[in-house]
Amino acid sequence: MEKKLASVSDALRSHSREFYTTSLERAEKQQRDFVNRFPLSEWPRMSLEEFALGGENPKDTLCHWVHSYHKTGACGSIGQGWGGKQLICKPLKEPDRYSEGKSYKNEQEDWEDVRAGFIEAFEKAKAGQWDEIDEIPSIRPAHALRMKVLYMYFPDEVIPICSQGDLRLFLEALNHPRAETRKWGVVRLNRELLRSLREIPKLADWKPKEFEPLLYLGLRFRRRAVKIGVEEVRPSWDECRERGYLSFGGDGIGDPGRFDTQEAYKAQFRELYAERYGHNALLIARKASELWTLVNLEPEDVVIAAQGASRVLAVGEVVEPGYEWKPQRPESPHVVHVDWDTSHAKDIEPQTEWASFAVAEVRPHLYQRILKRKGRTQPEPPKP
Repeated sequence: MEKKLASVSDALRSHSREFYTTSLERAEKQQRDFVNRFPLSEWPRMSLEEFALGGENPKDTLCHWVHSYHKTGACGSIGQGWGGKQLICKPLKEPDRYSEGKSYKNEQEDWEDVRAGFIEAFEKAKAGQWDEIDEIPSIRPAHALRMKVLYMYFPDEVIPICSQGDLRLFLEALNHPRAETRKWGVVRLNRELLRSLREIPKLADWKPKEFEPLLYLGLRFRRRAVKIGVEEVRPSWDECRERGYLSFGGDGIGDPGRFDTQEAYKAQFRELYAERYGHNALLIARKASELWTLVNLEPEDVVIAAQGASRVLAVGEVVEPGYEWKPQRPESPHVVHVDWDTSHAKDIEPQTEWASFAVAEVRPHLYQRILKRKGRTQPEPPKP
């Protein structure tokens, strides 16, 4: 996906700080709930079972909390790749995707090393030694987990952005001289971005959480949002929702990963589907583009499941591994892994293009309206 960067001045002209009040309140509540459940003072006594995925109570561990959309999703995303991001995982009695992770010869000793690393990070944060946190050996491999945990305990000191790539892009938008450096870790990049933003007079009093929508939406480097009509999914929308994915047909095209360019893919699509679509060049091009859009969704992109032109059924975030080609599913070989959230289900004003296109890009303002909760009124963001 192409990243589109605007200037901060342009972003501020089209950004409404008040519009995101609800999002800020939700993040603050989730942060308080997290700290109440995992007090900083209890870290020296925290057990591996309380920290790691897996074990007897996997949905009440710290790692589950930092991944869960419903528990800490408003405080930033670290994706859903389970492997090395947690540093250590408890084995499960039954096979499960959450049990993937690094194996240890002595898990208790390794856990004590990981716990000591986090405690050292917290002490350095309290002392203002943020630049040294990235160098702590035992937690260095898990940059996203490290960053989000630090935000949960120090929400006034870092921005809830855990992607090093995103942080570098935002520094680039600010014309920072070290935007492309690979020597800085995620914490230092985050702190430098926060410092740079607060040097802008209009942003000096903003809370770190408030910068997230400005950066992702205002700078036009945002989560790509697309709508898909549930009539297109296979075998059914109910199965996709319950199992956490989006699957659809198009088996004739085969694995899209084999095409070097989009042009090569479109040429093959035309050859395969010309008769099905009555040799209508515009319709063939549209259908080819719709499938190409779906198979190129990336983690953190957003999918809006819609019925007809005015009914939203769910909003989902694409999670690791994103798209997968599954030839063993002949009726629905194209699979995108999605964390669905049905709490945004609602009727909206009819969208003309939704009636004509099975897959369509969702404009930022429409996306924001879909995310608005019932019972709360918020001002529309001003037009640029």
